[in-house]
Amino acid sequence: MAQSMATTTLAYFFTDFFGGMLFFPVWWYTRGLKMSASWAVRSVKGASAWFGLGVWVKNLFVPMYGETSIQGRLISFFIRLVMIFFRGFAVFFWAIIVFILFLLYLSLFPLAIVGILYHGAGVIFT
Repeated sequence: MAQSMATTTLAYFFTDFFGGMLFFPVWWYTRGLKMSASWAVRSVKGASAWFGLGVWVKNLFVPMYGETSIQGRLISFFIRLVMIFFRGFAVFFWAIIVFILFLLYLSLFPLAIVGILYHGAGVIFT
């Protein structure tokens, strides 16, 4: 009984170990890619919320401090327009960084395989 339990445990271990190694590339470009893309979208949305971009756009035509004169409305409009521009640039800059990180995620697995093969060949043939 104990020997069959040990055999079963070893069989499960090696099946799980090698199955996990074979399934890893599939996971990397299916579930892992989905999780990475989800993080990227959440990160850009979070940056937009953190900078309050939607609030500034929503209140673009609302006069600041209740100033209803034409000069007050013009000043409020242009100040908010400038703030939307700079905050939008910051969100855009963050989106570029997130996109670069996402591309890095896509290329990391093939680069790791190439590195393993390159250094493995160097160990074998030297």
